[in-house]
Amino acid sequence: RGPLLRGKVIRLADEEHVLMLTMHHIISDGWSIGVLIKELGLILEALRAGREPELPALPIQYADYSVWQRRWLEEGGVLKQQLAYWEKKLGGVAESLDMATDYPRPSVQSFAGATHRFSLDAALTEQLKQVAERQGGTLYMVLLAAFQTLLYRYTGQSDICVGSPIANRQYGETEGLIGMFVNTLAMRSQVEGEQKFTDLLRQVKATCLEAYENQDTPFEKIVERLQPERNLAITPIFQVMLILQNADVGAFDRRFPPYRLQSEVSKFDFTATFLETPEGLRGSLTYNTSLYKPETIARMANHFDILCRAITAASTARVRELEFLGEAEEQQLLVGFNDTRADYPSDKCIHELFIEQVRINPDKTAVVFGGRKLSYRQLYDKSTDLALYLQAHAVKPDSIVGLCVERSLDMMVGIMGIVQAGGAYLPLDPDYPDERLAYMLEDSQAAIVLTQEKFANRISSLSGQSSRLISLDRQWPEVRNCVAALKEKNVELLREVKPHNLNYVIYTSGSTGKPKGVLVEHKALVNRIHWMQKTYHLSPTDIVLQKTPYSFDVSVWEFFWPMMAGAALVFAAPDGHKDVHYLEKLIIQTKTTTLHFVPSMLHTFLENAAAPCHTVKRIFCSGEALGKPSVDSYKTKFPNAVLHNLYGPTEAAIDVTAYDCSKLNYSFVPIGVPIDNTQIYVLDQFNHPKPIGVPGELHIAGDGLARGYLNRPELTQAKFVANPFRPGARMYKTGDLARWLDDGNIEFLGRNDHQVKIRGFRIELGEIEARLREDVLVREAVVVAREDEPGEKRLVAYVVLAKEEAHNSGSTEELANDVNGLAGRLRTQLSACLPEYMVPAAFVQLNALPLTSSGKLDRKSLPAPQGDAYAVNAYEAPEGDFEEMLASIWEEVLKIEKVGRRDNFFSLGGHSLMILRLVNRLEQKGINISAVDVFKHSTIESLAESLTATIEFQGKHASTERAICLRKGNSESPLFFTHDGSGQLIYVPMLAPYMDPAIPLYGLPAKHAFESQLQTIEEMATRMVQMIRAIQPTGPYRIAGWSFGGLTAYEVAAQLTAAGEEIEFLGLIDTYYLAPRRDSVDYQSDFNDKKDLLGAIKTIMRHLQVSEDQRLQAINDLNAVAANGDFAALVDKCRKMGLLPDRWVDLTAVQFRQSLARIHAHNLASARYCAPQITIPVHLFRAQEDDADSPWLGWNTVLPENQIRVTQVPGTHLTMMEKPNIELLGQVLSNAVRNVTENLEQWPGTGILTQLPSRPDQAGPPYFSAGSE
Repeated sequence: RGPLLRGKVIRLADEEHVLMLTMHHIISDGWSIGVLIKELGLILEALRAGREPELPALPIQYADYSVWQRRWLEEGGVLKQQLAYWEKKLGGVAESLDMATDYPRPSVQSFAGATHRFSLDAALTEQLKQVAERQGGTLYMVLLAAFQTLLYRYTGQSDICVGSPIANRQYGETEGLIGMFVNTLAMRSQVEGEQKFTDLLRQVKATCLEAYENQDTPFEKIVERLQPERNLAITPIFQVMLILQNADVGAFDRRFPPYRLQSEVSKFDFTATFLETPEGLRGSLTYNTSLYKPETIARMANHFDILCRAITAASTARVRELEFLGEAEEQQLLVGFNDTRADYPSDKCIHELFIEQVRINPDKTAVVFGGRKLSYRQLYDKSTDLALYLQAHAVKPDSIVGLCVERSLDMMVGIMGIVQAGGAYLPLDPDYPDERLAYMLEDSQAAIVLTQEKFANRISSLSGQSSRLISLDRQWPEVRNCVAALKEKNVELLREVKPHNLNYVIYTSGSTGKPKGVLVEHKALVNRIHWMQKTYHLSPTDIVLQKTPYSFDVSVWEFFWPMMAGAALVFAAPDGHKDVHYLEKLIIQTKTTTLHFVPSMLHTFLENAAAPCHTVKRIFCSGEALGKPSVDSYKTKFPNAVLHNLYGPTEAAIDVTAYDCSKLNYSFVPIGVPIDNTQIYVLDQFNHPKPIGVPGELHIAGDGLARGYLNRPELTQAKFVANPFRPGARMYKTGDLARWLDDGNIEFLGRNDHQVKIRGFRIELGEIEARLREDVLVREAVVVAREDEPGEKRLVAYVVLAKEEAHNSGSTEELANDVNGLAGRLRTQLSACLPEYMVPAAFVQLNALPLTSSGKLDRKSLPAPQGDAYAVNAYEAPEGDFEEMLASIWEEVLKIEKVGRRDNFFSLGGHSLMILRLVNRLEQKGINISAVDVFKHSTIESLAESLTATIEFQGKHASTERAICLRKGNSESPLFFTHDGSGQLIYVPMLAPYMDPAIPLYGLPAKHAFESQLQTIEEMATRMVQMIRAIQPTGPYRIAGWSFGGLTAYEVAAQLTAAGEEIEFLGLIDTYYLAPRRDSVDYQSDFNDKKDLLGAIKTIMRHLQVSEDQRLQAINDLNAVAANGDFAALVDKCRKMGLLPDRWVDLTAVQFRQSLARIHAHNLASARYCAPQITIPVHLFRAQEDDADSPWLGWNTVLPENQIRVTQVPGTHLTMMEKPNIELLGQVLSNAVRNVTENLEQWPGTGILTQLPSRPDQAGPPYFSAGSE
């Protein structure tokens, strides 16, 4: 639609005007502007001279050219020939340039842009031309080669494709035309660090010349032929562009200087444009502001300038040798950000710091476990006795002593005894499989293993005769007697250990299939602990929680930091670190001030803990990436704490960087800055520093480095390399990707190899793959860490079977055809040799591994595991409602479609964090179990059997025509609860744990959503009366209901009273009674799925903690979807916005519509209900924090006020059903049921208003129920 050309003259002064021309690109291009200005100049010149303007006649028109071009391309075979070239040239091109961005890339490309301007001076421009001339090229070619070199040095990506426009006016007849001639060429190069720049330039020259020969094919045709996988977030084929303009548009006429506008549009990630002028190259970088910050682009421009100077100085240098960092920037990266020099007691060993505290605080409690504790003096006495005993058995500096114990006082005595003897302690986790423990014993050659009697036989069988076992519990009298005899002979403990001696050895996953032992010295640990104390100031009044498995190096600071500060260390129970509710109770009881969480466990704790832990002052997170949501929400459970994010591999003493999360101003959580006496380098593969904002491999240097790997000199040499920035020093190559931020903090970006972290444990995927390939059935194996659900990272193995082996073995062949059997077989094998956290959750069988066009493994194409990828038994359906309920929760937590009653939770991919979710879901059903229960009873069958002694529950799949028993209680009359307006009874099992356990509880369910619904309260009550009489034929009856359920409860009471039955108790929980609203338009209308859903969402949003602007914006967004989309689209939008209650999240659109139709029927019934007057007392429990016109919620229009007893309960209509408010509601409801013997005549005439103490709200999911307001 026109106009395609608009003109406007803007007057700035009498003699100064701006001519603004706006042209559609379909009729013009950059060349056309020059033609237009030239002709405009001719016209003005003629008019000034009083002549009729006469422009030269055009040889052809643009329309003529278009017809000719199409005929020439298609009929002459040119298009086919050129498309064949481009298909070959661009086949298999990388989907995108791996260029790091400052902001997350939007899912749909944004075109918001800005421009940074810079210049290359005339001397540099001339030198670049000379480089080009020596290779027979052009200035454009050398600029393109330099630009691709910079992109390679930024990304490390060899396959680089850059877009470039071409005028496409190679015919003289087209030079004077105004029209859209320009085309786009994709310039693809293979850049390697070892190649000389001149070689790259020759490659670029050849590419350019070929492209010019094939420039006629429209770029859209090329994209159409290649059919790259379309991604709305990026442009196809290339995302960056380079442009060189050889002449300034309109420069011939000084009367038409260009009026520069700030561009606010960027069609690509960034575009480098150069304009050749007498002063040199005028450059600009137009960039996408949704991806990059201005300072990042400014640095890029400066890097390009420096790189061009390096090229002109040494054009034959290798690409990797060309400098592009300025001296000041390099100084900042290598020195400024690493200015960490600090004094520490480098002449001391770690246990000497403990001994100092023994002298200062001898009688202060040092360690606590359960009901037992040791003072500093007692711990010192026991550990020095053990140390002397160990020295008597040849332990000396650098001796490795195994320690296989459960978390206990023995653990602390063992550690302190070993290090004081001069040895290094080696954690041998009893939870490890036998094969792994046996390998660690053999590899370490530990001559002595300290253990507990319960593990002695097992360790003895694994170590054979090579290790001496000492049971710290059973053999302690022997230790004591031996030490007494040595002291009688004046044998004293030798203090020969020095800071360079070993302190501990911890094994981590190894890529060869065997774990590797990391050797850490005292000096490294002393530096680390001294920094921690200087930074975070632990005092003798502090209490540190020890809950980290001691095979994980974070445990090291838990052991030693409090011991150097005079604080107390509290040991959690074995396996206690897996149980949120146990930890919550322990933290509160012991008044813990300091503790550590793996980020995934912190997230689970925040989701599931009930009460705030006020005494905690410091929380440290490390082991895996910490998510911003946890930082944003941790104050809800730790209101007085500061959260710190730490980072460090086992190969350095615990942690090497730290970040105070209270200062967070990023959309992610940085890992912080280097700690004392530690240097962090972010380098490329050639050990050159990467600039700020550009990813590279993180390297660590300084006093915290480990000595190396035990018995692995080649690996030590490969990973602990010479420090190129400090002669004579070493640095460790972590394999982690990171980048510097402007303020000197570091952002962690993941791994650059096949190592991952799961729940804080470092895992070499190659170790698992090697173990899988040991199976005769497996020909190829790949293991990846998938995160198909946000925050739910798990290992998945992909295997290709060795079919010839399968053919040679009948039983194996059968197993190959039974994927479930294969998964079970592989899981069993791995469980025998790998720790639980290294066993994949799923095993996917493939015919072949997917490969990229270059023949490499295509990890992105590995499919998500389906149900058959898990180790399950032959399906056996759950028996009974209780097992069905458990199975449905397992399916929800495990994300599996069908769980059998004998399937193992862990074989289905479950792990310790999933257990906590399972426990939480069961709590919502009113079933309280611990994580340990799931470990003990890991099948539906066994778990159900263990719980049936205390729980009788008939689940959600029961018939809706009979009452559901939630608790049998004793022989007294049951309390019947009616369903809420959404047709749910979920509030009842939530309320049940807080009510008098002697009261039997039943639920009266609604009709299924897919059934025909009853239309009046009276009909619903009649149905419920039948259910009640089936359980309890005669009165006295007890009835209660929440929200809409109060209306049906009232009508049930009315019908039973009319039938001559006695009502002992009638409870209405925050139920409003409004005059019948038959005339209301809302309640006359037929069911409208989108309208009713929007109404429900509006009700929900009134109870969410969002601003009014956010609420209105969300409603406007939903209204727009409702207007333009179908019901399913609206449901999906609500789901993505997080506005659906838990019970609705997984419903299909059909199920959702049915549920809304049921709610609509209940709304209509409540609007039409005219409550009859009854003579029995009514107990009304009102939400204290909601504004209501009347304390009686409208019931005083039906009943005398002296017949209504009002009790105020903390919370709103929704939060009264959440902790802690629901606890008080359960109590007052039970008390009201117990006090029903009061006579109506005793009640004061205005009713009784009882107000309970207000309790703070707890965050939780909203529960929408129709009829609530």
